[in-house]
Amino acid sequence: MEKKTDDYFTSIKVSTLTKWMIGGGIALLVIGYLIPDEGELWVWKLASSLLEPVGTTLFSAGIVSVVVEISTIKNVVKTALNDILSGDFSLETFSKERLDKLSIRIASKRCGKDVDENYILDSLYILEPKMLESVSGMYYKKHKALYKIKPSSKRGVFVKRVELDYEIINPFELENQVIQRIQLYNITEDMSDEERKKKFKILKFKINNTDLTSEADTYKTVLEIPDKSQTSYHYMVEFKRKLQKCRSHKIKLHFEYEVPITDVTQIYKLKYPSKHLEHEVIIETDRDTKEEWKVQGNAFTAFYLNQDDTDSGFSMEQKSDNILKVNFNNWCVPGTGYVLYYSKNI
Repeated sequence: MEKKTDDYFTSIKVSTLTKWMIGGGIALLVIGYLIPDEGELWVWKLASSLLEPVGTTLFSAGIVSVVVEISTIKNVVKTALNDILSGDFSLETFSKERLDKLSIRIASKRCGKDVDENYILDSLYILEPKMLESVSGMYYKKHKALYKIKPSSKRGVFVKRVELDYEIINPFELENQVIQRIQLYNITEDMSDEERKKKFKILKFKINNTDLTSEADTYKTVLEIPDKSQTSYHYMVEFKRKLQKCRSHKIKLHFEYEVPITDVTQIYKLKYPSKHLEHEVIIETDRDTKEEWKVQGNAFTAFYLNQDDTDSGFSMEQKSDNILKVNFNNWCVPGTGYVLYYSKNI
């Protein structure tokens, strides 16, 4: 089948054997007809008597073969058309450009409104490639985190202890790694990189059942903050460890660091899609003044979700003034996250 503009032409090819049978049958009939019946030689009479029935047989068999082949082709075409109309056909031979156009046409019909393809291209549908990119990448089967925030007015810091426990799925064997970056500030102007690294303390690091805590410091690097005008911090410590291209890795990463007590906000955003997210934040009583603190927050997603809707799979539970829990029990896309705010409980 070949395409020319918007018309399709189908050519049916008859097998070579069938052609030979029809052609041979006609040739033998013609030859038999041309041989004179009154010939005196017995050879001519024998040839004449044999060629006609053989030719007729070959010609008839050829015609039957054509009919059978056409019938077979008809059934094949009928089955193919049924598959096309029911959507049960292979897409492997379609180019990406053709698939994109087909997808847009389908979207214009599935949206349930009287819209054309141009409307679809000028709508939110333009974000579909980002969604497909996420589908063909890695994702979290679960992502759990526990934040314990300890205020210290005397030292002027929040001591943050973070316990990450997640499982990352890598179905397509992509490059994968554990990576965590923390922005920190200089205690003194002449701090060395080794002193800076120590401000990001790794308390536990496990990949599946292998405990790598003892060598965790070797995976830390000090980096410059790209745009310091956007932050009051001085440098960044990156923790990075490459993973094998296995389908699944379970990671436990517990760490501790300090931020100024004036930095009362915290933002978290998902890097990969996640099937289940459960984060809990606890802010403790000030160890020096015994003042109580509270935590408040808001979560956000790519689409609006009402946490009062039980089918949304989303909830933000204020368990007490100092404990907040965020749950996403359904798929959430990269960029999903929340904003926290700490304040004294006056």
